[in-house]
Amino acid sequence: MMLRILLLLLILLLSASANQCEFLKPRTVSFYSLDMNTTLTWMPPENAEGVFYTVTYLVYGSDIWHRKLECTNITWTWCNLAHETNKNSITYGKVTASNLNCSISEISEGFEPHHQTILGPPKINLFSTETSIVINLTHPIVDHFHIKFKYHIYLNGIHIKETETPYYKKEHLDSHTKYCITAKLSVFGRESSMSETTCITTEKDYSEQIIEVLQYSLPVILATLTFILVAYAVNKYIHVNNSSRPHSLNIMRRNNANVLFLESYSVPINILIIDRDIIKLQGSIISEKDESLNKSFMNLSLPEDYLIHESDITDEDNYYGYDTFEDNVQTSRPNISSYDMPHWTFDIPATNQKA
Repeated sequence: MMLRILLLLLILLLSASANQCEFLKPRTVSFYSLDMNTTLTWMPPENAEGVFYTVTYLVYGSDIWHRKLECTNITWTWCNLAHETNKNSITYGKVTASNLNCSISEISEGFEPHHQTILGPPKINLFSTETSIVINLTHPIVDHFHIKFKYHIYLNGIHIKETETPYYKKEHLDSHTKYCITAKLSVFGRESSMSETTCITTEKDYSEQIIEVLQYSLPVILATLTFILVAYAVNKYIHVNNSSRPHSLNIMRRNNANVLFLESYSVPINILIIDRDIIKLQGSIISEKDESLNKSFMNLSLPEDYLIHESDITDEDNYYGYDTFEDNVQTSRPNISSYDMPHWTFDIPATNQKA
């Protein structure tokens, strides 16, 4: 009889103790995972004063609960289990709440990272040329999976590409134009959220500017060149008869003879006599070099009176030229243009008048 009473008292004490610890039990113990970054979270009891929490985890297929050392006797209500959760296995989490009088635990549902982690949007990096945009996508969970992701790329809100590589080059775009890119990825039949909009402006195509400038400036340049060529041709035509002629020879008396001083090398000279309409060749003479004067000279066989005047050389560095001895009688002159005989002329009396 006494034994029964003692057992009943023990049961009542245990029941009272269990009811007393029930209020310490953590609430809604569950896993939260974003891009494989897994955290075990829970809600504290209604009266959490003086309560400490300890976290353990169990991988499916094992019967051993492993303690997370960083999450032992803590006061906050979360514990990072990113390295403890196996991406190919189901993991369970347990949170034990305790105070000075009692302790109580709560276990989460099984969590499978591959199928339950939330997929965040990919990060977009853009590079541009004059007519193209290079799109490079990155995501933190790519290294956690052994299968290919699918990337969905949108240009200005329009889907332009689905690819298994995180690299894409969009070509045939307009230069110096703003383009905006968004993207998302999918794996295991699930899609991530859409990324933020990233915009870039293609570079300027300076070749188009050069072509545009040439379109306006080329007619002006051609017109200017045409005007210059026409002006040159007109000037050449107008002043053709006033072209420069050779300097006259320096004629003087030397040793009772008529002497022409020429340049320092030998020069032939022809002496012509014009008698009315008849031109006679008096002779041809080759100049002789005078080393003392550093000039060439020749003796003329014409009488002194044939030389009406003497001409001077205007340019001491340029002695060569021609002289023509011309009669001064009232006769019809031969029709000789400056192109036929580009010479300086001297008037000499005709032979018949001399006689």
